Amino acid sequence: MTRVRQLDPNGMNYVLVFVAQFNPIFLTKNDRAYNVRCFYAHTENTVNAELEVDLLPTESLEQATIMKPICQYSLRTETADGPVVRLAKVGDPIVHRFECDNPNYGMLVKNCYVDDGAGNNKQVLDERGCPISFSANSPTILGELTYDTDLNRAFVTVDAVRFPDRGNMQFQCQIQICSKREEQCIGITVSLILLKT
Repeated sequence: MTRVRQLDPNGMNYVLVFVAQFNPIFLTKNDRAYNVRCFYAHTENTVNAELEVDLLPTESLEQATIMKPICQYSLRTETADGPVVRLAKVGDPIVHRFECDNPNYGMLVKNCYVDDGAGNNKQVLDERGCPISFSANSPTILGELTYDTDLNRAFVTVDAVRFPDRGNMQFQCQIQICSKREEQCIGITVSLILLKT
């Protein structure tokens, strides 16, 4: 089970993938995998107090609200716009797609882990968003991501892999958000960092 904190609305998502397996030894085409998501809202109460101190006339100030982006991570077949995939065979092309919906923000995908559902996990992207290789002769599990020019979408195509005795693969990544208006996104993505050095 994975926990993902959500800011708007404020709360916690609990995500669990379970498989209904009819054969005790093998996975068959009749088996089903279910992705269960439960959201628990954190309720907060706001209390206000008002005090008028002076009789001076007040001036109204404009208030601007910028919504933080809602980001999504999906696994797709063959292309970044392909259908969402829930089941794959070893070697099938799988596209990891990350996207955020607010054009005022960019993103960096980092600290990605793959978990077998039994507590065994491996880091596949580091804190700078760079792919991690497990040995000199093995390819990376999650390669270098390609970001669009707006920094709102990133993807990478890889071949499906699995843990030797586990068919369930859970991926979890952090998405660092940056404000384009405040120029926080300059040099944030891996490709931009590589161009500067």
